Amino acid sequence: MEILAAEGSTTMRETLREVIEVLGHRSVEATNADEVWEALTAHFPDVALVVMNWDLPGAGGAGIIQRILSDRRFCKIPIMVLFGENETAAAIEAFQAGATECVSQVATRQDLITRMLDCLGRAA
Repeated sequence: MEILAAEGSTTMRETLREVIEVLGHRSVEATNADEVWEALTAHFPDVALVVMNWDLPGAGGAGIIQRILSDRRFCKIPIMVLFGENETAAAIEAFQAGATECVSQVATRQDLITRMLDCLGRAA
């Protein structure tokens, strides 16, 4: 199983990769909206979860979520959105757009693991 980690920051992508590997999954990485779509298409049906930064370059968080959810191949893949500290408005927008889960980028590794497991459990 693969988890798509869509994040512009190299440091955060590395953190996500480590967490994903702890969960026993393979990390597929993207740094912008176009790469998210390319990765989903190339790795379908193996992507079990999308973890993405709300402020990812390209289409923006809502645009990416809506594109994923509007495609019948990908619409059942849970989406966990990362947002900046003190950006609760972004979390609300993400949920309104269809995100499965939202978590602050300053969350602990354990919180990331817990939230990813929760998302994967919802998809089962």
